[in-house]
Amino acid sequence: MQNILSVTHDAYWTGTHWLHDSMKPELQERATCNECGKIDDFRHILTECESPGQALIWELAGSLWEKKGGNIPWSFISLGDVLGCGLARTKANRLQIGESRLWKILISESAYLIWTLRCERAIANEGRPFNAKVITNKWVRMINDRLELDRRMTHHRYGTKALANGLVIHTWRGTLMNEENLPKDWTKESGVLVSITGGQNEEVSGVG
Repeated sequence: MQNILSVTHDAYWTGTHWLHDSMKPELQERATCNECGKIDDFRHILTECESPGQALIWELAGSLWEKKGGNIPWSFISLGDVLGCGLARTKANRLQIGESRLWKILISESAYLIWTLRCERAIANEGRPFNAKVITNKWVRMINDRLELDRRMTHHRYGTKALANGLVIHTWRGTLMNEENLPKDWTKESGVLVSITGGQNEEVSGVG
């Protein structure tokens, strides 16, 4: 969530930050998205950019949310949704705690992946876009890593900081692969995965 706080306080150098008079012309070019020709601020990066990445990642997050069967349907994710993802989002302003927690995880983790892929594309890949298979693989790996972190955090060795088994189970209920065959308390089991899978043989370069 730290990156979301940084976005809220406009702490990142994106968009019009690069247009200050003190900036050299080559640095001012960073204000504009090479793919779309629009100001490359966080609204553009997270919700508008046409380069492969943000739209697919939100689609994947929405697919997992639909499997959860939450109280509200998935809809277009706005910058406000990202910045306010820590708040419960329902028509009645109430969500069961597990659903609310999954919403926060999906939005915050997906937004962070969009940001990191954008930086990798713009800097390391010199503007070359990622292909859909690589993006899907990265998202699936990210969300499975988050699931595994939740599972590990239920261990008693974390004492008062440990997550309650029931909280973790309810957070991920409905989203797991072969969930009907898992034990009632699957937090003691390794290898638990979400039911969305990626492609095969992700390219090392990450570009298409």
